[in-house]
Amino acid sequence: MPRILVIDDDPMYRDMVSEVLSEEGHETLLAVNGLEGIDKARAYVPDLVISDVVMDGADGYQVLQTLRSEPATAVIPVIMMTGYSSKGGHRQGMTLGADDYLPKPFNATELLNAVGAQLRKRYEAASIQTRNTTTTETGVSVLLPAELSEPLRSISGFAQLLTSPNAPLEARELRRVGEQLGAAAWRMRRAVDNFSLFYQLSRLEKDTAARAHLSDAELPSVEAFLRNHAMALAKVRGRQTDLKLDIKDGTITMGSDYLGRILTELLDNAFTYSQPGQHVEVVAAFAPQRFGLAVTDHGKGMSAEEIARVDAFTQFGERDVNHPGLGLGLAICRKIALLHGGGMSIKSKEGEKTRVAVELPVRS
Repeated sequence: MPRILVIDDDPMYRDMVSEVLSEEGHETLLAVNGLEGIDKARAYVPDLVISDVVMDGADGYQVLQTLRSEPATAVIPVIMMTGYSSKGGHRQGMTLGADDYLPKPFNATELLNAVGAQLRKRYEAASIQTRNTTTTETGVSVLLPAELSEPLRSISGFAQLLTSPNAPLEARELRRVGEQLGAAAWRMRRAVDNFSLFYQLSRLEKDTAARAHLSDAELPSVEAFLRNHAMALAKVRGRQTDLKLDIKDGTITMGSDYLGRILTELLDNAFTYSQPGQHVEVVAAFAPQRFGLAVTDHGKGMSAEEIARVDAFTQFGERDVNHPGLGLGLAICRKIALLHGGGMSIKSKEGEKTRVAVELPVRS
């Protein structure tokens, strides 16, 4: 049963709103002024607040501002009621975070429509949060341990081999063991780095002040940076002859660490989902006030359903055993692009190719 807090110093409206809501099966809490309303919102954390604007002690705007400033009440939907039809008052309420506005007088139908709309939004948001939490818990409890366990087994096995007195190794064998240990360590480091970066970006999405400083960074000579980065990754994956580059030079408003991570994730996916001998193309170009970076592979492709499901900890098909991953790469790229005022798009044809493009604004 939804719990709704009604704040109004006019007993006629307070009782009328309470009666209409109770008849619809809602639980109502009543407050006779703004200060009492704030106290009850803190104590009961209702599903919805309906507050008058003009009240003694604390008016509706002060109620709204207080609720929005406290973590426990910040996401509660608030409907403002007022006898004033001032557009300025309406704007002030919306600026402070009001979810809807009911001008007095209103009837029962108008009230119930407004309440129903806000409760649906609240439940939809809660459902999304639950799905995201479930996905995150799956990533933490299942995918991350699985991603780390395989290289840990390799490291443990090679450590036993190196310390066994009954298995002396020749120089060539020692070099091979060293390569395998390095590969296992790289895979573990990559998983931990991606996991850490994903949550850093998630926190950054909520930090307005920190996001503002992202535009302070600038990367000149994009061509040299992308070319060197792409060639180094292709060498690691043994795909130098498959890599095709078409990169224009210019300057973008982004740190090299973020751009490097975008290219790394897009190229790593392209190499993983295509076979040796299939071209992987990197194209970077500038348009007025925009920069675009696209990576295209000619591998298995993605279905429309798979594209729609791209998110954190989402994996598709059977990945290369040496690079199974956490399913964070594209989610990281999308977050970085959005935080810098850009976006990411995916176009694919199953069995033929996949093109992932990131677009970013360029300072004029």
